[in-house]
Amino acid sequence: MGRLLKKHLVEGAVLSIKLKENLYTLAQIKYDYRLQCFDIFREDDNWEGIDLNNEKHLFTIVVATSRLLKLFSSNQSDIVIGDKRPAPRKVIWNHILTGVPRLVEMDGNYELDFHKSKVLVDNLNIKDHLDIIYKYEITAMEGDPKVIKSRLLRYYETGVNFDDQKKWKFPELDIDNLKKWDEFGFEDLY
Repeated sequence: MGRLLKKHLVEGAVLSIKLKENLYTLAQIKYDYRLQCFDIFREDDNWEGIDLNNEKHLFTIVVATSRLLKLFSSNQSDIVIGDKRPAPRKVIWNHILTGVPRLVEMDGNYELDFHKSKVLVDNLNIKDHLDIIYKYEITAMEGDPKVIKSRLLRYYETGVNFDDQKKWKFPELDIDNLKKWDEFGFEDLY
């Protein structure tokens, strides 16, 4: 497969991630700056016969792809069938001007616009919107491979799928009670 280069980090690319010795998973770059991760793990980096359209979606986050080269172990785009399903459009957006966290629906180009994005729930808070905060991704950009690996490992080892960046906006989140996150399901993420 050769060495992985920045030129391989393009929209649609399917890449493997080595989480630790004898543990790999897959991710796909969507819409240029989003990384979609899946609930699929293997002991080796062999992905023949995998169709990501049939795999459970774990999360899609905004990433600085150019900083993530060290995250990926190999390019699997020629072996794995990439996921054609759309990425989730509903996200938690903390607009830089207002500082108010909102559940919004992105437009068809997966872009956020203060005046055009549809606000579904305004002024999110722990007391009234805990289920929304646990369920939806926050739009903060991630560029640290260690943070993404840590999240995937935590999910693999505990079943907890949670973005620690949410603690920045909602510091009172109780990380110890995250098992119930799975109760929220995925049916309306899209």
